[in-house]
Amino acid sequence: MDDLHWLSLDEAAIYTRSSKRTIYRAVHRGDLLSYQRTRGGKHRFATEDLDAWARGERPLPLQVVS
Repeated sequence: MDDLHWLSLDEAAIYTRSSKRTIYRAVHRGDLLSYQRTRGGKHRFATEDLDAWARGERPLPLQVVS
């Protein structure tokens, strides 16, 4: 999971050429996954998930390996 490229909400919006509101709506509908990886609870997005969402696919949750 650490080898994934993580983007902030602003970066995700630029990366997908979407508005921040569109990204939040996709998360709320379950079409896009977000992860809270910062201490302040800010959302982070994996580029793999953003690519899948842009192709119209629903990304699968990341598998945590212990």
